[in-house]
Amino acid sequence: MHQSEIVLPAWARLSLAHAVVEHLARDAGVDLLHIKGPATTARFRLVGRTSSDVDVLVRPSHVPQLTSVLEAAEFEPRTGFESGSIFRHAANLHHRYWGWVDVHRLFPGFGVDASVAFEQLWQRRCTATIAAYDVQVPSVLDQALLILLHGARDTARGRADIDRVRAALTPVELDEVARLARGLGAEVALAAASGDLHRFRDRADHDLWVVASEGGTRLQEWHARFRAATTLPEKAKLCGEVLLVNRDHLQMRLGHEPSRAEWLQATVRRPMVAAREIGVLLTRRLPRRRGR
Repeated sequence: MHQSEIVLPAWARLSLAHAVVEHLARDAGVDLLHIKGPATTARFRLVGRTSSDVDVLVRPSHVPQLTSVLEAAEFEPRTGFESGSIFRHAANLHHRYWGWVDVHRLFPGFGVDASVAFEQLWQRRCTATIAAYDVQVPSVLDQALLILLHGARDTARGRADIDRVRAALTPVELDEVARLARGLGAEVALAAASGDLHRFRDRADHDLWVVASEGGTRLQEWHARFRAATTLPEKAKLCGEVLLVNRDHLQMRLGHEPSRAEWLQATVRRPMVAAREIGVLLTRRLPRRRGR
């Protein structure tokens, strides 16, 4: 470490990183909302819980501009939107001093168009102060909804957050959060957080939220994603992706940029993994069929 460098506590670095991102976005005329971590009202925070990155939800039309601005400020892209998650919602960038930034072009769970969803949140936004810097954040009840939807993506890990938010809200506020969810087309995801997914078995994204909230095999995940795809081009794109290895995820698993040989090896193994999962699935179903 150079003598001129100062080691900051994680919470201080994260707070300053929020201010840095807000400053860069404001100068570039980018609309964004800070979500999670220190951007969340104290009512919903778990004692002892710390964040490791800056999460921002960006007006979709402003995403290219923000990523360009961040890269110009030496934030290095690590995973793209298409490879980041099954929801393809965020890109990850890293700065040697400020750490990680997750740029969300949409929020998983919203059923309406991402631009429409952002505008609704933007119209209800409020201001919070992080590192003595004013930043734009969702309204308190929108924050509650976002935490519930985020917890629904993995209820095993998110249960504490879900319980904390639900306990902090009054019955009237819970009803209002449900109303906000309906306005954003987020009923299915909200049901995943509350354990009521069975009410939405006929919805195209039902299986996707079952896998997201409860876990499942890669085969179940791809089946759920295929069912959730609403257009033929989306389904065709998924069919092509089934055969390819996610290069960003492979790089994170290996700890280095995968060579051509490593990528080909992982690609060849992909059908074998699928065949094994199909075998396991059939084995589990056979006893039940014999007992009918």
